[in-house]
Amino acid sequence: MDHGGETNRSKTDNIAHNLYYAANDFAVLDSVTDVAQKRGVSNAQIALAWMLHKPDVTTPIIGASKMHHLDEAIAALDIKLSEDEMDQLEMAYQPHPCWVISKLRIRRRGMEIHCACRAPVISGQDSR
Repeated sequence: MDHGGETNRSKTDNIAHNLYYAANDFAVLDSVTDVAQKRGVSNAQIALAWMLHKPDVTTPIIGASKMHHLDEAIAALDIKLSEDEMDQLEMAYQPHPCWVISKLRIRRRGMEIHCACRAPVISGQDSR
């Protein structure tokens, strides 16, 4: 699957490339796409459905700039993912370092500290 971006931002945003262009990120995307295609829904709906299956998430935030984005988000409420689908979606995920937090700590304390983010993307670290 081609994961190259076509927008000017995708071609020039070095911070995003350093944070989110790892091979396992695209493996997660491929898993989301596979589940979405099998169900005949969008990737966004599968991502929202996954998030809604997580007990720690109480208030998902969506960025709907068009009415069909809101319609898709509402439709995601009806998607019930199987355990196999949840496992497939979570299998490739690996936490990212908290780049911004690490940089702030480096400036304040003069030392390098790395931490694991609980990113708002598919995480095999959470319990169902």
